[in-house]
Amino acid sequence: HRNGFKILYNRKAIVYTQDPATLHSYINQMRRWFGGGWQNLLKHYPVALSRPAKAMELSLLYIEGLVFSILLFLVPILNFRLALLFALPSLAVGFMFAIYASIKEKRSDLLLAPLPYIILVYVNSYIFLEQFIKEVLFKRKNLIWFKPERVQI
Repeated sequence: HRNGFKILYNRKAIVYTQDPATLHSYINQMRRWFGGGWQNLLKHYPVALSRPAKAMELSLLYIEGLVFSILLFLVPILNFRLALLFALPSLAVGFMFAIYASIKEKRSDLLLAPLPYIILVYVNSYIFLEQFIKEVLFKRKNLIWFKPERVQI
């Protein structure tokens, strides 16, 4: 973008991905993604400033992530009832999707998906805040890029 080149989109491109096999590799992946996101935001923010609408969109996206992550940990401490008021409908929607997926895929194990999902929301929020502190506040670029372990499909 900075050099005036266009980035093209190829709708015929085929991409294969594999989810991390363990919680440890998932956490490492999220650290790479969130840390890299903060690094990119800091590195390319001047480009975004040349387009105020894009700068605003990017800023709001990251600010929303920070506010959500902070509130996710703070609200249960300050007001547990309020936390339940927001958590229960979210869990109910998750179970509705799980029921739909379970019926559609004919897999009863999908009914358990909302429970680990809630845990992953907290894990993701913690890592998002952790990488914000490391990359933005402390300005430490200490991401280790490595090839994640693969599981034979």
